[in-house]
Amino acid sequence: MKYYLYNNILHRIRTVRGERISEARQDGRWMQRNKPDLVEHFGKAVDPADHPEERVEKTEPEPPRNKRPAPSGFGPSASPSDAPDGGGPPARPCRPQSAGRPRPASTAAAGADAFGWNWGAFLLNWIWCLGNGVLIPVFFCFFPPTAWAMPFVLGIKGDAWAWEKRGYMGFERFRRAQRAWALAGAAIWGVLLLCIGAAAYYGLPLLSESEVYTNAVRRVQEDPRVRDALGDPVEASFFINGEITVNNGAGRGDLTFDVSGPKGSGTVRAVSKRTDGAWTPEYLAVRVHATGETIVLVGEEENKGAGRKKTPLRNDDEPV
Repeated sequence: MKYYLYNNILHRIRTVRGERISEARQDGRWMQRNKPDLVEHFGKAVDPADHPEERVEKTEPEPPRNKRPAPSGFGPSASPSDAPDGGGPPARPCRPQSAGRPRPASTAAAGADAFGWNWGAFLLNWIWCLGNGVLIPVFFCFFPPTAWAMPFVLGIKGDAWAWEKRGYMGFERFRRAQRAWALAGAAIWGVLLLCIGAAAYYGLPLLSESEVYTNAVRRVQEDPRVRDALGDPVEASFFINGEITVNNGAGRGDLTFDVSGPKGSGTVRAVSKRTDGAWTPEYLAVRVHATGETIVLVGEEENKGAGRKKTPLRNDDEPV
């Protein structure tokens, strides 16, 4: 039998019929309370002799196992010592009554060293909250002013909140559950990043090698107004936003990408239409970041939206 001081209350752990139980000393008697592994993990081993006011006995005999008498004529009968008052069947020892599901210990009792960074809460935030019964932070995960900070808040406070809300049956089980959440979050984010990487690896080269992009870069680099605003040479960014669709020789491309030079940088919008296998620019403009000025190379400013009527062009690509 072992004795522990847990939450300033004396506990003892003993074995009854092969099962370990934990009892707390309150009001002069022993009462079954928390799980043994919880008391062993957070409690402090003590000598019962240091607590004479509780009148704790160092040893206590284990209750005898139940011995049932054999039926008459089929085997030896139970000895008289097994039966109370010398007759009748032996008394069956009472199994300690369960006090129900134990309440989780408070975070103060667990101590600051018991909890650490919760990767499951950090990676899965609102999904982790629903799975662990931490419902109030779910609102703040979707509230724009606080959504960016909630993964970090959950990473710091996740262990303490989950321990208090879920009522785990032991600290080791709690640790296993949170480790499973962390592995699930790492797997989901790993697959997501792999898909994004594959899309970028196979998608960006297709856009950067398209005729819509190469024609737009050439026109921007050769335009004197762009060179005067951004400097020479003008370099195009590798990252491209937009899409190009082609169907039976017809198609449409709408791309946006950044350019930069010695004097500054800007954003290019290029819209082209494919007819009979040939791409024709509909709108091409550069917005200078420093001044906010928009330099229109092809098309009119009011015709830059999709579905607008194309502006006729002269041979020098200047709008009529």
